[in-house]
Amino acid sequence: MSNLIKIKEKFLYHIWENKKFTTNKFFGLKGEEIEIIDVGVRNESGDGPDYHNARITIAGIKYVGDVEIDTCISDWATHEHNKNDKYNRVILHVFFNRDLKDFYPRTKSGRVIPALNLCSYIEDDLRKAIREAVSLEKDHRLKGIPCQYKELQTTVDKKLTFLRELGIRRFEKKCSRILQRLKEIYFEDLLKNQLKEPSVRYNPNEDFYNREFKASDFKKASLWEQLFYELLFEALGYSKNKDISRKLAEEVELDFLKKFINKQNFIQEAECVFFYVSGLTPKPNECLGETLGYVKNIHNFWQRVKDNFKGSLLEGSKWHFFQLRPQNFPTIRLAGGVRLLYELLYNNLLGKIFSAFEKIENSPQMVKTCKSLLIVNADGFWKYYYHFNKKNDVPFKTFIGVARAEEIVVNVLLPFIRVFYDIFGKKKESTRVMNVYKTMMQTTDNQIAIDIANALQLPTIVHQSVFYQGLIELFREYCSKKKCSVCEISSPVGEECS
Repeated sequence: MSNLIKIKEKFLYHIWENKKFTTNKFFGLKGEEIEIIDVGVRNESGDGPDYHNARITIAGIKYVGDVEIDTCISDWATHEHNKNDKYNRVILHVFFNRDLKDFYPRTKSGRVIPALNLCSYIEDDLRKAIREAVSLEKDHRLKGIPCQYKELQTTVDKKLTFLRELGIRRFEKKCSRILQRLKEIYFEDLLKNQLKEPSVRYNPNEDFYNREFKASDFKKASLWEQLFYELLFEALGYSKNKDISRKLAEEVELDFLKKFINKQNFIQEAECVFFYVSGLTPKPNECLGETLGYVKNIHNFWQRVKDNFKGSLLEGSKWHFFQLRPQNFPTIRLAGGVRLLYELLYNNLLGKIFSAFEKIENSPQMVKTCKSLLIVNADGFWKYYYHFNKKNDVPFKTFIGVARAEEIVVNVLLPFIRVFYDIFGKKKESTRVMNVYKTMMQTTDNQIAIDIANALQLPTIVHQSVFYQGLIELFREYCSKKKCSVCEISSPVGEECS
């Protein structure tokens, strides 16, 4: 049983979805009879309850709602589901190990949730299969690529050539997306100036995207500042929060910050705006001590500027915190983003970046200089807190450290600079951007890229940016979609991986 106690949730999902039970009649922890009519639809987002729209009869009453599945009953509290509004619709907590005998899961509002111990209802042969799978998983789990256990006849040179091509392809995709967003910002700015309606959002049509643009269309510095600002916030959001973080930057426009935020108190006042608009700020009656004073300042300042704000407020529940380290929490990244915004607006951040690129001939030194411009030391309230009412054991040293700065250089700075030089016809500089990208070295903890590099028996290439990006592109466009027949690394037989 010791291995089963450590059973991973993915095995429990399989049992739940396929109803691998010994009976159709279940009983909850308080003796209530439970009938599972429909297990629900799996939540693939990675945040919130595991299943939505389940239909379950509990004590004779039919409920429609969410189901959360955990290895241990204590995971409900450990994962802080009891503090998260996203779990208010949970109608059943399914778990395998009752490690706390007197614990009952509750929603944030205090409602006790019926709980089902799945351990007593699993088929005997399945229990054996799970025990074997758990003990052997470390040796047999697939790390990255479906074809890793096949006899590949691809040479090292061919692997590297293909990965380099994928890395360049990924870079070009970023450039294309950046150019498209620049055109949209230009369009929005054009209509605002013509129609004098800054509160209206415009959607360019197909004719707009197909029109011919001139370099002179993009000569305004404010267009590039807004673009860089949005890309920067997107990068600070990581994969889980990149969309809503970019959305926040679109709502809180630079024009608003320039007009209504005092330069001398920019950090404090901008934090008030961003944390209020983000929807992350709690109500004052939910706070104590230092947090109460900080939150009151946010609410008070917002009352002063809200009538001038033309964007939309976001929902706090849309932000993802689950399975993130505190250093990567959106609260900490927003604090870092605010400070970089000050550098962008008042300390010529973009000018310094372009100056480094054009004046420092040694590429590694140039990259080091650019990274140093993006590192943000921790100060203020968020140096000591990682969430409202949640204080750090050890104060943060940085809001944006070396590793994140490297990612921003690769994913934002280089494609941004490339688009700029291409638009203004600076071919020599544009070529240098690609050379820097192809030779740049970086550290990474991206487990997907590391696993695939190891599977390809090329563990060291993960530290060269073009290969690192190529490994990610390989996973997303080929491995995860099982497009083995068109992958130049996979078996030449041309069969889809199964």
